[in-house]
Amino acid sequence: MRDMDERPQIICSGDAYAVFCENWDDIKIGIVEHLKVMLLNYCNISS
Repeated sequence: MRDMDERPQIICSGDAYAVFCENWDDIKIGIVEHLKVMLLNYCNISS
């Protein structure tokens, strides 16, 4: 088990995204990016 000191420090969404990109493979990142675009499009259409 990792110590709390080993966890990446996430201060803003950019930090979280960087950690996400470091730990996931390209296929999973592509799927999440596609879902993000679909969600943003849905939100723009709904409003």
